[in-house]
Amino acid sequence: QSVGSLLLSGRRQPENVYRVKGARPTAEVAGRAERTETPTVGRESEWAQLTEEGERTAGGAFSVVCVAGPPGIGKSRLIAEWQRSPQARGFRSVPLGCHAFGEHFPLLPVVDLVTRLVGVRLDGWPPRVSGDLETAVSGLPLGADERTVLRQLLVNVGSPADDVTGEWRSQLCAALQSLLRTVCSQRPLCVILEDVHWIDESSRAILTEALAARDLGGMLLLLSARDPGDAWPEQLLRARIIRLAPLSRSAMEQLIGRWAAPTALPRETVRALGDRAQGHPYFARELVRALRRSGSEGLAAEASLPNTLQELFLAQLDSLPRVVRHLVQSASVVGEPLSASLLQAAMAEEAHLAFSALTEAVGQGLLRAGPAQGQFSYARRL
Repeated sequence: QSVGSLLLSGRRQPENVYRVKGARPTAEVAGRAERTETPTVGRESEWAQLTEEGERTAGGAFSVVCVAGPPGIGKSRLIAEWQRSPQARGFRSVPLGCHAFGEHFPLLPVVDLVTRLVGVRLDGWPPRVSGDLETAVSGLPLGADERTVLRQLLVNVGSPADDVTGEWRSQLCAALQSLLRTVCSQRPLCVILEDVHWIDESSRAILTEALAARDLGGMLLLLSARDPGDAWPEQLLRARIIRLAPLSRSAMEQLIGRWAAPTALPRETVRALGDRAQGHPYFARELVRALRRSGSEGLAAEASLPNTLQELFLAQLDSLPRVVRHLVQSASVVGEPLSASLLQAAMAEEAHLAFSALTEAVGQGLLRAGPAQGQFSYARRL
């Protein structure tokens, strides 16, 4: 509900202000998201493979699927589409991620998995567990030793036991297996682990050993990676690899038309965008956004289109205010998730402008708010 405009502290111009009246009904929010989200196009074979594994898991099997392909090819999109499908509604879904700096925080994906399963959460940066940890762990239907090792894991986030390769690792693997079996006995479980090419060695060893028995009926481990062989050798988990190839020309042109709506792009423009993107949907979508920002929806000349994503992003950076550009560049070095306080330190003499710059970076669609206060992540990770 609009309440007019107010002159706020730290702002030069009056701002339009709105009063929050209440939360929208969940069904209305979900319905609107489904209407605005473009359906997956040109991935019928890959979709069929993923749904087949989902059916096997729902029937009591243990399945491992790795969606593989280069950046921007649509790995996360295919996984997100499956998460929204009717089939996935029967699963308890646990989304996780690996970070490019994972070696600095060993076992972080394992910690994240356990916190989500036991009912506490991972907050802040450096990460820490928040919530009633003692009550959550003591209430688990596990043995006393298994509860003890899980408690040790969550208390020592970022500094696990030194003996990660010895007895402690074996105890942790056994406790993790018991926890997963308990969860799967209640409802089918889908653990989504994205960007496994960045997984740290400790997490890879723990998860490989914990899952090697393959007796976790009702669990689907859904991975994404650029090259699964480099990050998680296929023979270790005997995963089903779904490799995403560039999309066909007809699929690309169909997507470009939908992304440009309600503007109807000229046929030659759609063809030029498809030629530039070379079957990579992420690049095509960014090209459409660039045309919309420039107000050149009718542009047909190929010479005016960037040849690579790098050229496109550099042009976008050049158009940003200097402090926002500096913030985005600092963020790319700091790593994800982003801490506002750490970004302020990285920006040195411009630290006092970091919060206003963060607000603008979020408004520009470059960053988005993270799960904890003062935390951010990349809205467009490439």
